[in-house]
Amino acid sequence: MAVVVVIGGGPAGYCAALFTAKAGLGTVLFETNETKMHNAYLYNYLGIPEIGGTELMKIARRQVEKFGANVRMEKITKISRQGQSFIIETASGTREEAKYVVIATGLNEDLLKQLGVGYEGDALKVDRHGQTTVENVYAGGWVTRSKSQAIISAGDGAAAAIHLIAKETGKPYKDFDVPPGTK
Repeated sequence: MAVVVVIGGGPAGYCAALFTAKAGLGTVLFETNETKMHNAYLYNYLGIPEIGGTELMKIARRQVEKFGANVRMEKITKISRQGQSFIIETASGTREEAKYVVIATGLNEDLLKQLGVGYEGDALKVDRHGQTTVENVYAGGWVTRSKSQAIISAGDGAAAAIHLIAKETGKPYKDFDVPPGTK
């Protein structure tokens, strides 16, 4: 059983998976390589003068896998709650169980609707951490109808991950690294 399943291979999904994997939580990221980032060229991603979206996502995948996340190229067809866990089913018939789910599926809200999350009008109801109205289900990126900027989506993924890491560990979580050899 994974602790965290992230669904979506754009900036929000990869960023959430990066933080949770780096924090040592068993993380599985499902994606289909259909992110709109393949159509993007970024001049406004802080710290990077310019980069193609496809290149950014390749770097993100390597970074996430480096910290131990399991990236699987599979389409999710069903998600359901079973007790305190979520059961994620793929088009190929495999199943994954997780305590937390982060949904970052672009404009596709099907999985969120399967779980019965709340909406306010047409907008998904999430708090500032990306927590939906369903306990332990987070959402980030375009699916929340936030601004459609890659860096904002990545921030959504980070906010969700940091919140669920703190919830899982029972203490505030701060992801702050220093260069090797520095105290």
